[in-house]
Amino acid sequence: MRAHRATLPVYMYRAEIIEAIATNRVLVLSGPTGSGKTTQLPQFLLEDAEERGERCVIAVTQPRRLACIAVADRIAVERGERGVGQSVGYTIRLESVVPSEANHVVLCTGGILLRKLMSSRTRSARQKTSRRELEIDQKDPTGDTVEKSSVAGLEDLTHLILDEVHERDLHSDFLLTIVRELLLDSKCSVKVILMSATINIDLFVSYFAAVTSACGHLSVPGRMFPVKTFFLNDLLAVPELATHASEAIVQCTKRGRDGEDNGGGGAMPLHLIAELVDYLHTSRMRADNGSGAVLVFLPGWSEISVVLRLLEGRRSIQGSTVLVPLHGNLQGSTQRQVFERPRSGVRGASLSIWRHGPV
Repeated sequence: MRAHRATLPVYMYRAEIIEAIATNRVLVLSGPTGSGKTTQLPQFLLEDAEERGERCVIAVTQPRRLACIAVADRIAVERGERGVGQSVGYTIRLESVVPSEANHVVLCTGGILLRKLMSSRTRSARQKTSRRELEIDQKDPTGDTVEKSSVAGLEDLTHLILDEVHERDLHSDFLLTIVRELLLDSKCSVKVILMSATINIDLFVSYFAAVTSACGHLSVPGRMFPVKTFFLNDLLAVPELATHASEAIVQCTKRGRDGEDNGGGGAMPLHLIAELVDYLHTSRMRADNGSGAVLVFLPGWSEISVVLRLLEGRRSIQGSTVLVPLHGNLQGSTQRQVFERPRSGVRGASLSIWRHGPV
């Protein structure tokens, strides 16, 4: 497994990343998708702490629950552990696995961390208010009032990693504001690392540089994979898809001309999507013996459900393809199926949400 990790682009920057974190209070780390930063950075920190005999308690945020589970599982496997629960854990809505080791990393969603921060601030404020009368007369040798820590609940963290920070929403922006306030407290020693594949480095550096001068940035390279792009018009040349493709082009043309959906004229061509998945599967079955997978992005759960029903009713799909819907409202056990490798001769097909609009 270490040999596999060494092939990742970020691995050769291990020493440089650790040094940058040690010398900066805040580090902005950018790297293309596939560079390995999400799975490797927590391991770099844990391994470095083990070598030095130091404490290391890491919290890592992910924008979605499925990512928390998947990344936690992957880190545990790469560390040679039987599964999450030793040095790796995760916390999502209605589900949590607590690590048993002192030095550990916990994956959580931004919303979970935000609620923890807010509850810690509220609890700390209540404790300070209830003790104010008792402590008002307790002076230190200089004559000043004794002051308690304002970061209750976070004092055990050594590193806070905010991943995919380019996915801006109300929760993430509020979380960044709270973290920025924490850095103003001299008693809070947590290191903050911001990571993303498409981050605006100058924007985030300037935001945190206003509260700490120790704000650095580092970029790591990625690796490219061959990608071929096909468009709707290209499907007209495929006999099995030509009819549905022609209908879809008419629908798209009408939607573009009218500017809105009229009587379903601009509806998404779900039958074409099902036909395309079926065609990709059957046409490649003999060539690759069913290996590989198909990933379909759709606007929402309604479209996922329709395409799922269309595919489940096809004989060519039944028994030779594992269909896995991906949606935030589904149980974690259902979504985990996307990471299970199908048996030989069976292809995987995942139906997920395209958060930036329909394809």
